[in-house]
Amino acid sequence: MRPIIKAALLITTIVLTVLGLYRYSHATNSIVIPTTDQIARMNAESHDRYIVVFKEDASDDDITKYASQVESSGGKITHPYQPSGIMKTFSGHIPNNFVTTLEGASPIEYVEKDKIMTTQ
Repeated sequence: MRPIIKAALLITTIVLTVLGLYRYSHATNSIVIPTTDQIARMNAESHDRYIVVFKEDASDDDITKYASQVESSGGKITHPYQPSGIMKTFSGHIPNNFVTTLEGASPIEYVEKDKIMTTQ
């Protein structure tokens, strides 16, 4: 094998190992490769977290529709809407390009980046 190919394979293996996408099992002498679902979950969780708050007159169907659109755009809902909850809201990892779509939607009051709040 050519030295350049060996170097490329070594670098790829190191990067994948650091990212947790590659693992070698010494017990079975086999390579463990993540499933498509595991990779999709890691990609979704790489997006920033946002809280999406809906207007009072938004229907449950509206909220479900937008939550589904977040997931179909590559995001992940981490705290789904609860019909018995105090507010009409959900939060999760949302791709930045989809945040602007949500901000322009009529049933949505506002979209805010999730962050830690403190008091003095």
